[in-house]
Amino acid sequence: MRVLMTAHTFYPASKGGMENHIFGLAHYLRAQGHQAGVFYRVHAPDEHQYALVEGEWEGIPVFKIVHNYIFYRPNPYPFYDRQVEKRFLQALDRFRPDLVHVHHLGNLSTSLVGAAQRRGLPVVWTLHDFWPLCPLSQMLTPDGRLCPGPDGGLRCVECLWLRSLEREPSFSLRARVRDLGVRESIKRLPRFARDFLAAKLGYKSMLGNKLLALPARDEHMRRTVLSTDQLLSPSRFLIQKFQEWGIPSSRFIYVQNGVPASLLAAAHGAGFPSREQFTFGFVGSHHPFKGLHVLLDAFSQGRLPGAVLKIWGGSSSPQYQEYGASIRELVGASEAVTLEGVFPPERVADVLRQVDVLVVPSTWYENNPLTILEAFAMGVPVIAGNVGGMAELVRDEENGLLFEVGNSVDLADKMRRIMDPKLLERCRAGIRPPHSVEEMGAEIAAVYERLLEGRRA
Repeated sequence: MRVLMTAHTFYPASKGGMENHIFGLAHYLRAQGHQAGVFYRVHAPDEHQYALVEGEWEGIPVFKIVHNYIFYRPNPYPFYDRQVEKRFLQALDRFRPDLVHVHHLGNLSTSLVGAAQRRGLPVVWTLHDFWPLCPLSQMLTPDGRLCPGPDGGLRCVECLWLRSLEREPSFSLRARVRDLGVRESIKRLPRFARDFLAAKLGYKSMLGNKLLALPARDEHMRRTVLSTDQLLSPSRFLIQKFQEWGIPSSRFIYVQNGVPASLLAAAHGAGFPSREQFTFGFVGSHHPFKGLHVLLDAFSQGRLPGAVLKIWGGSSSPQYQEYGASIRELVGASEAVTLEGVFPPERVADVLRQVDVLVVPSTWYENNPLTILEAFAMGVPVIAGNVGGMAELVRDEENGLLFEVGNSVDLADKMRRIMDPKLLERCRAGIRPPHSVEEMGAEIAAVYERLLEGRRA
């Protein structure tokens, strides 16, 4: 069996929960005598736009579609790209899969589903986030509130309009005069007028087209999701959200994410080392919706004598560099908080052995956070926000604690509480090991086999 997966990003450029999921699934399939490749988008300024670069990464065949967004004409329908579809068809010709497994279509094209089906290939789609419902994927409003849903795209219109007010291009005549001098500025007055109109009217026109396209996007996405042969979800909460959006729950199969068997083995009989200081840990990307600022605020006001906070991860995304800088500034003011940096996946057991409690302060719903599953695999209790996939995994006072999402005061209270040895021991005892990658892979492979058998019949 040959399976081609699609993703908006993959190793080594990006390392997150979805990438780990794809990597583990591909290697499981390979161990079972199958072949799995990955088709994904890369930013490669040295390559031609829309070039298809074929290669391999740790034994996995990869097809990288170059999309640098250069000479990019504003498009109110960025989820459809005919050029990406053409390169996808070339990848199908080269890899010759029996089935296509979609993990994400952001930065690609929703037309890949239909393109594969026209070739007679079944299409499975694992929904790792809320991108079909939300153009921003996290269902968070610009002011940080949780969004209940797109409402036919109308809430998306409001959201994009609010974001646009923060990003509208500016034109400063005073700055131009200061830089060029009065005489040269007078010569350039006609050009200044043109630039001003282009900045203001052009932006408004582009924005208007985008706003009008959002209800159409909502309907198009729903039709695309419904056209898929089989939907998979690693959380029941996500199934509920998609059901509210109009996708019957009967179209889904629940398959929880898995952790490497090596991680489960590393935890077996390891026990808990004694430490002089109670150690809280954070593992994840330094992006605003991951809520690291909430955790730092809680730790600073929490009055946690004898406690330290270790932070792993970072951000390679240019759009979050300012946020990353603010995090480093906050950390620099505290002797009890350290930035430990990024680490390769094979070191996750070593990292989690260093913490007593993992904190997951995400301000969005999350789906089925791999960091929580990894912590449970190592027997580490978790404090997490009380919404979405986090609340689905963490059972309050049984394997961790839940706090009001985004509320640093409540988080500080929960951090104080879990430092009590009796509560900590009770939460440790209540942890149940998560699925392994092998168990997850076997469930997904069974879905493949059923669909292929149906096609053969």
